[in-house]
Amino acid sequence: MWAGWKKRKTGPDHGVRAENSKISLCMIVKDEAEFLEQCIESVRHVVDEVIIVDTGSRDDTPELAKRLGAKVFRYRWSDDFSEARNYSLSKAAGGWILVLDADEVIARRDAEKIRLLAKGEADGYLFTYRSYSQNSHDIRWVANDDSYEEGEGWDGWVPGRVVRMFKRAKGARFEGAVHETVERSIAVRGGEIASTDIIIHHFHERKGKEKLREKQLEYLRLCEKNLSLFPECAKTHFDIGLVHRYILNDIPRGVFHQKEALRLDPLFEDARIELALLYNLMGDFRNAASEAAILLQRNPKLAPAWLLCAIMLERRGKDERAIECYERALSFNPDLVDARVNMGTLLLKRGDTVRALCEWEKALHLNPTNTRALLNMGALELRNGNYALAERFLNRAVAYSADSAPLWNNMGVLYMHAGRMAEAVEAFEKAQHLNPSCEDFRRNLNAARGQVAPTC
Repeated sequence: MWAGWKKRKTGPDHGVRAENSKISLCMIVKDEAEFLEQCIESVRHVVDEVIIVDTGSRDDTPELAKRLGAKVFRYRWSDDFSEARNYSLSKAAGGWILVLDADEVIARRDAEKIRLLAKGEADGYLFTYRSYSQNSHDIRWVANDDSYEEGEGWDGWVPGRVVRMFKRAKGARFEGAVHETVERSIAVRGGEIASTDIIIHHFHERKGKEKLREKQLEYLRLCEKNLSLFPECAKTHFDIGLVHRYILNDIPRGVFHQKEALRLDPLFEDARIELALLYNLMGDFRNAASEAAILLQRNPKLAPAWLLCAIMLERRGKDERAIECYERALSFNPDLVDARVNMGTLLLKRGDTVRALCEWEKALHLNPTNTRALLNMGALELRNGNYALAERFLNRAVAYSADSAPLWNNMGVLYMHAGRMAEAVEAFEKAQHLNPSCEDFRRNLNAARGQVAPTC
């Protein structure tokens, strides 16, 4: 129990707060020693207790939590996030619950507002979260506006909205084995949910690609379990579809689940966008165009839908019409990095080098770690014979993503022109390893080994 639990004072009369305005921070954790302290410290001054439910940590998370003043409870994991969350609620003494994950923080200027929420009339409050990411491929990605120091070093984030603070008196409980929420339980009891401008800063990418992959595969297993219990849940189908596409590269299964999501909820915009993207990847342009048309019929200013149209037209070789659609997408959302990178490539293809560079520079201004823009600019400078500048761009690209075969091929060409044959061989070997079927990479590797002129 923290000092001040009984005596914390608030308001102009400095009186003791009513019991139902006490705030309990409730968290479930596992192996979160690296992140836990910054999370708790970000809200320590506005909550009255911290409840930590540990679901099987192998590091010193429980001991750290105790040192930070939290009440720690062990819980046998049962493949159900809601059960663990609800167990944490059962241990809380406050009339209000605040929920955070260990890799999240709230800025001090926003945390101060939490006290005021506990005096409000609503039964639950929606917070906005920013999942920070350097990857601008997600069409929801927003370029960093530097409005919070917590986002320093990140190019942007993917936004979302979720209830993270609510009254216990309304009997709110989490539902769903994974991606658990309390919204429905509040609504069915006639509770009111209000919006706030409080931002949760989420740093899941700091855990590394391999841990994120493991987490997504675990979510897939739990989503499938959830689906067996609630087969009519559109959101679960959507989430399963995302894992099949982005983690397992199983496009047909991704299509199946997005179609199911739309069958259950025809207005599910993100599912329709995802389905159109999947059809496009399969080369099924008719169905992709049909889904994009539905999106634009409902919202003619929907930038992702215009981006979809541009990508489809580009794949079909209709470059001029694709450029028009990229321009339309950017008119509605200037921060669509992929639209700028793709349009730059098409502009270069038709000989408009100045505009191509302009688009790539704008893309890098929005997303400085964008590997495709860096690769494109490096390759252009390489072809123009500006080897020092080309190397700067390509080295930056390698620093952010070392799994691009074209990137390593260009590095190899650069090294050959510089007479650095051993490095050239190594770069071409990496390119061929990443894409064994590319004949150009194989020829360049043989050229480097024989120290003859490369194929650009």
